[in-house]
Amino acid sequence: MNNNQLNTIASILSSNGVNATKGSTLCAAILAGVHAGADIEVAFDHVIGKGAYQKFAADLYETLRSR
Repeated sequence: MNNNQLNTIASILSSNGVNATKGSTLCAAILAGVHAGADIEVAFDHVIGKGAYQKFAADLYETLRSR
């Protein structure tokens, strides 16, 4: 996903009264992919970058196991 697409999503969020932070914009982009029928891993990787979902899941797993 490129910056122009993310800026468009941020603009839509702002026009609907949502504080368009980087996090909320990325979440909205991932959610849009899921609503369009993509698997969460595919949507996450499309927005964040290839392999990002697996890294996120592994980091989360390790963090939770260490508690």
